[in-house]
Parts: sequence; structure tokens; C-alpha cells
Amino acid sequence: MKKRLKKKVIKKLADKNKQYELTGLTYKPTKLENRIVESIFNSELREFHTEERDSKYPYDNKFHIRFYVKLKEIDNMFKSENLLELAKKI
Repeated sequence: MKKRLKKKVIKKLADKNKQYELTGLTYKPTKLENRIVESIFNSELREFHTEERDSKYPYDNKFHIRFYVKLKEIDNMFKSENLLELAKKI
């Protein structure tokens, strides 16, 4: 998917999310928005697993803690205030 399209969709998603948060409703993303969010999530998770595999002690007893922290980090990435930063990062 083209980066320009991703940026545009993420910015629109941030605006819609912010509007819905002000009204107290939840926003259901479109299929395109969903695909973009899934691709970003998958790439972040793939990057984590690559780092984990290349580390000195891959998948040791603290792996589940690091994995949980990474999932929380990815979850925070998709909050409305962080979506604009994500669009700039892409």
C-alpha cells in the first residue's frame, strides 16, 4: 500500500476518532482503515519478533512480559492523539 494513502487514511482516522471520543461514541473503521491498521500492527509485531529472535537470549522466561509491553505500546499507538504522530512517522 502506498505511503501517501496510508498517511491520508490515518489522518482521517485520527480526526474521526477524536470527534467520536468527544461525543462518547465508538468509531467503527472502514475496511480500508482496518487493513491499514492491521498492516501496521503486523509490521510492528514482526519487528518485535525479529528483535527477539536476534537477541542474546531469545524467548527466555521474561518474554511474556516484553510481549505484553509491546502490545500495550502498539495499542497506545492507535489512540487518537497518537495517530497523527504515527502518520508523520510513516
